[in-house]
Amino acid sequence: MKRFIVSSVVIGCLIAGPALGQYGGAIGIFGDPGATTEFKDDVSGLATYYLVLVHSPGATAVQFSAPIPDCFEGAVYLSEYTPFAIMLGNSQTGVAIAFGTCLTSPVQLLRVNVIATGQTGACCRFPVLPDPAEPSGEIVYTDCTMPVPVIGYLTGGVAIIGDWGPPVITGHFPPDGATEQPLTTQLSWSIEMCSQGLGVVWNNVYFGTNPDPPLVAGWHDPFTWDPGFLSLGTTYYWKVVVVDTDGGTTTTPVWSFTTAQTVPGERATWGKIKALYSK
Repeated sequence: MKRFIVSSVVIGCLIAGPALGQYGGAIGIFGDPGATTEFKDDVSGLATYYLVLVHSPGATAVQFSAPIPDCFEGAVYLSEYTPFAIMLGNSQTGVAIAFGTCLTSPVQLLRVNVIATGQTGACCRFPVLPDPAEPSGEIVYTDCTMPVPVIGYLTGGVAIIGDWGPPVITGHFPPDGATEQPLTTQLSWSIEMCSQGLGVVWNNVYFGTNPDPPLVAGWHDPFTWDPGFLSLGTTYYWKVVVVDTDGGTTTTPVWSFTTAQTVPGERATWGKIKALYSK
């Protein structure tokens, strides 16, 4: 079953007309023109989604894009419809829509039809983006100020497409196989959430000189861990098991790194040397 959920986070909601550079709402991807339901597509075939202006106190025009991402595998853009008379371009390459009057959100901007195959990549994100032709590099709109409207910025909603899955590991440090690492090296990693839960994860950290490292920190919250002062010229192995609130679990590969053979002179304080040889 394929599910779509919209996250339309707004950076500041304005009460009056914004100054240039301020934010005044968001454009999200929804399953209905009123922006009240998730975008769902359980089977292959025709799929329709709506691009809707939300959290806006008033606007007269918008400019943005929403190209189908590569991870929405096999989806083919068919057509789109706007209820407004003035529209330049399309959602895939960049579009500008003028309302002809001042409207408060929710405002249905576009109804877009695609042919879907029912397949998506893991943790596929379908974002609303700026129009590539917009020099500011922002999603823009004009407000309802009279007599001269003011241009402001919008944030872009994101639909997460696909079956809910466990967290995805997107990076780590130190790099696997790294050498000449400092004796004060700290471990760090980053994740991307696909879960519909609370967005909270815990980390079980495994670390040691054995290629099958033992658990050293259970239900660890931050995405960093300090192993303390390490030994010279030693290879360390580590991995992380990430668990989310929905019970999804992701286990990283076992990574390794090797510390330097000597302590750099400028960092070789007596305290560090004493700690090194007291192990």
